[in-house]
Amino acid sequence: MIDLRDDDPMKEATSLRSVINLYATRFQNVVSAQRNLGFKENQDFKASYEWPCAQLSIG
Repeated sequence: MIDLRDDDPMKEATSLRSVINLYATRFQNVVSAQRNLGFKENQDFKASYEWPCAQLSIG
C-alpha cells in the first residue's frame, strides 16, 4: 500500500469509507431491532410506536 500525505484527499476518502460502513452496519442493526419490536416499513410511525410501548409497558 502507498503511504499518502496527511493532506491527501484520498487518505480522507479512505478513512470516510470505514465510518460510512460502520454507520450502515449500525443502521441495519436498528432496523432489525425495530422489526423485532413489531415496526413495519409501510406503517406510520405513531401506529408502529404505540404497540411496542404497550407491550413493554413504557408508553
